Amino acid sequence: MNEKLKMYIPSGNLEKFVLEIMDGSGFEPEKPDRGYVINTNSNVWDFKQIKTRDQPYMVAGGMGDLCVVGEDILKEFQLGYPHLSDNLEILEYFEGRPTKLVAVVLVDKYQAVNSLSEFFESVGDDARIAAEYPNIAKEYVLKNFGLDVDVYKPSGKTEATLIGGRSEMDLIIDTMETGNTIKANGGKIIDTLMDSKQVVVVNKLAYGVSDKKSEIDNLLEQFNGVMRARQKILRKLQVNVFEEEDVSKVVDYLVDEGFRPTVSKLYPYGADVYVVLPDGDIKSVCPKLNVLGGSDMVVTKIERVIYPTE
Repeated sequence: MNEKLKMYIPSGNLEKFVLEIMDGSGFEPEKPDRGYVINTNSNVWDFKQIKTRDQPYMVAGGMGDLCVVGEDILKEFQLGYPHLSDNLEILEYFEGRPTKLVAVVLVDKYQAVNSLSEFFESVGDDARIAAEYPNIAKEYVLKNFGLDVDVYKPSGKTEATLIGGRSEMDLIIDTMETGNTIKANGGKIIDTLMDSKQVVVVNKLAYGVSDKKSEIDNLLEQFNGVMRARQKILRKLQVNVFEEEDVSKVVDYLVDEGFRPTVSKLYPYGADVYVVLPDGDIKSVCPKLNVLGGSDMVVTKIERVIYPTE
């Protein structure tokens, strides 16, 4: 490759998580106090942070190669730039907090309204609507209710146009995780337009080049290795026993539970038993291992779990 590959780092809630995954993958990321470039030790990748909603456009246009965005952001881009949408490919889902794109009204103003259908029956197509993703909102309303409505995109927080004093809007369509702020300020969710997960998006042209594809796949495997490791810990069991059958009891139990232990014989007797298991299984497995002869159990955190690539 003549130049480095470029990945865009998400801002907001996902930023800390991705930087932690990069660190666990050995990139040693450093975010400067000012500027947008994330410094790393890689001679293959550049990492840059820009607004998350701008990232699909940059990747589709070939200015970058890879990004992690929500499905809602991706769909909004695809509706706004259909001629560029074919330049993108979703490689996989990425761990992160899922969100919902929901429709919200004020309880006091629309107490009897409990769905978008009821809302439009009551208000009609003259409703004042604000949305974080206006293209998605307009498409949804047109497709489901046959109405071509005006949808305003606020420059600030969408919820601010509904809550706080006399509301500017009749309805907002916004992304939420819990909806606690809206509910605490007199709003209610009347419909869900879509569920949104985080996805890894790549430029198709870049992914079609063999050496670039190899580097992209390798990067994602490193990231996935760290994410898999976050769900598991290494259990090292030193079994001090005189009889071989006691070691066999521990091993047989772990195998029966679906694990794949490794046994290392000790001198003059006994063995160390190693096993990888999910964090949630520790509480149930430990007592049983004690009964079977396991002692001096040491817990080691796994940094990465790398699977063979095809």
